[in-house]
Amino acid sequence: MAAGTDPARAFRLLGLVESPDIGLDAAAALLGLAPGDAEEVLELLVDACLLDSPRPGRYRLHDLLRVHAAERAAEEETEEERREAVRRLAHWCLVTLTAADEILLPGSGRPDVPPADPAHPALRFASDAEALRWCESELPTLLAATRAAAAHGLHQPAWQLPALCWRRYMSNGRYDEWRTVNELGMRSALLLGDLVAQTHLLNSEGALAWRTRRFEDAERSLTAKLRIHRELGDVPGELSALGNLAVVAEHQGRYEESRDQARHALVLARRTGERATEGTALTSIGNCEHRLGNHEEALRNHYASLAVWRELEHRAGEAMALANIGSVQLHLRDYGSALLRLREALPLTRAVGNRVNEAEVLSDLGRAMIALDRPDEARHHLGEALTLWRALDRPEADAVHALLRTLDAPTVRDRPSHR
Repeated sequence: MAAGTDPARAFRLLGLVESPDIGLDAAAALLGLAPGDAEEVLELLVDACLLDSPRPGRYRLHDLLRVHAAERAAEEETEEERREAVRRLAHWCLVTLTAADEILLPGSGRPDVPPADPAHPALRFASDAEALRWCESELPTLLAATRAAAAHGLHQPAWQLPALCWRRYMSNGRYDEWRTVNELGMRSALLLGDLVAQTHLLNSEGALAWRTRRFEDAERSLTAKLRIHRELGDVPGELSALGNLAVVAEHQGRYEESRDQARHALVLARRTGERATEGTALTSIGNCEHRLGNHEEALRNHYASLAVWRELEHRAGEAMALANIGSVQLHLRDYGSALLRLREALPLTRAVGNRVNEAEVLSDLGRAMIALDRPDEARHHLGEALTLWRALDRPEADAVHALLRTLDAPTVRDRPSHR
């Protein structure tokens, strides 16, 4: 066994992180060991029935054992040793999350993080699917690392982790965890007095509020973000806030106001070369034009946003643009064209793990198939959509369920005659 791989100490340090389970690389960072050495000592704990391994490369400490481990850590590890273990884990999570985010959401605003520790380098991902799998498996660890960092006074990583990972919670509809991680991050940002940090967390806070239909709270958070950006003279940040406020107005049904806000953001984005904000503004304008009945204008803006997202290689934006185009074409009864765009959108939205967008695309695919008199395919897509909407606990499930009932109801021709 390599030097420093003390199973008793590894057990104690694992108690510092309240996560249902933890991956090998994350555990290695926490323990300050190379992954091979960490695996050796963790398997010794598994053999001693102090740790479970639900599947290769993942480890779980039962709640009572975690309490005991944390108590032993408090007694036998110095405060600095406990803090350093948490710092290693939080920093490794940050650099690996950044690597995943750069693949899944290129061009999106994110905080700068310190370079990786050579002893615990960030994981590298060869594809969207790899990055997405890591994010989804480690969401509990990211929350636990944030909580541990805040508890040990490591306020820089405690706000940076939520500022990076909130889109993953949003895409998966995990709103309670999102709220918790954001509150932890904002508390640390306020303790540091870091205005830039606060803008990141206010952005997340606003997105969570509008996703949960608390529109006044969303406006309050995003207006506070806008005020800070203006105070700092941060034009890109100001544009981001304006674009997000337009989205909130759109979801409140204030379509003309939202369109005007988005048009203003679009002019400024093009003037300053902020391409991601340009794509977001075009999306908002297209959505508002659609709601206002200006369907050709809606298509023009959505196709323009599609061009921006493709230029940026931003697959989440591209998926959203294709889905929006398909939705407008569906409304115009151009079912063949709608089907093409929606089929393009579906694998992209799955690749980036946006389950809400995936459910929307599946729902529209079902509607297109109904219109094209392809009931079996309609039933398949609507069934998948219903499963997703219910998993996300969203009201859209009711409308999809009603469509499925309509498909399963007997037609007049099918009903038996009574003589």
